[in-house]
Amino acid sequence: MLVSSRRFVLALTLAASLPLSLVGCTTARHASASFEAPALSEASVSGPAIDISNLRGNIDVRIDRRLKEISVESKVRVDKNGKHFDLDIINESVEVTSEIQDRGGLPVLVVTTTSRREEQDYFVDLTIRMPAAEGIRIRSGGGEIRVSGVVGAVEIENATGPIEVKTPSPITQPFTIRTGSGNVYVQAPPQSTGRVTLNATGGRTILEANQGGVVLEKISTTMTQLTGIVNKGQNPITVSTVDGNVRLLLLDDPMARTRFRLDIP
Repeated sequence: MLVSSRRFVLALTLAASLPLSLVGCTTARHASASFEAPALSEASVSGPAIDISNLRGNIDVRIDRRLKEISVESKVRVDKNGKHFDLDIINESVEVTSEIQDRGGLPVLVVTTTSRREEQDYFVDLTIRMPAAEGIRIRSGGGEIRVSGVVGAVEIENATGPIEVKTPSPITQPFTIRTGSGNVYVQAPPQSTGRVTLNATGGRTILEANQGGVVLEKISTTMTQLTGIVNKGQNPITVSTVDGNVRLLLLDDPMARTRFRLDIP
């Protein structure tokens, strides 16, 4: 059972204070909220964990230590390839809530999208900015996912869509990414450890260590899978896609820009 000793509830009802849209137009609506980052009682934790559950849509999480607050922005947009519905009707059914929950004495930013609408003719895009975060879990019904600057354990499940994760700290905890389609790119420091399993049905699996000193052992490759041990680690690192490429890159500057294509090859 979740116990919340400090709780901020931000119900972002997107139809609340926004102008009416034109019936039948393919458009979008925005909403945003911000609140103070919670104090940490555990000195060994760099920041709150993140737990995101999204119906479908793009998710962009970025950690910037220059920030003073946590911000959550949401955008509801209509599927331009689907039927044209009045966006007001969709907005009335969609709600985005953000709250800080206390889980075992540690704070977790929980962002959840819900809807009373059965049709999948819209998307909810989420943009989250925080000064620090340790550990992230994402559940999404589809869309592009980008995570930059989060440290600690990672667990991402995406029904369909590409994923990119960049972490400034070595991977030493469980790290799992799965998507139904799209490329998956992970960048981490060369000090990372783990038992690696990369799966790319219909694509390529690539493990790169551009800096010296990385110990790679028991590397095995097949047409769709690469397994091995990095720096004698035992923590599981599992990255998979059904239709796309998987690339795990270990380099001194894991936050650097790279010319990766997130779309399906």
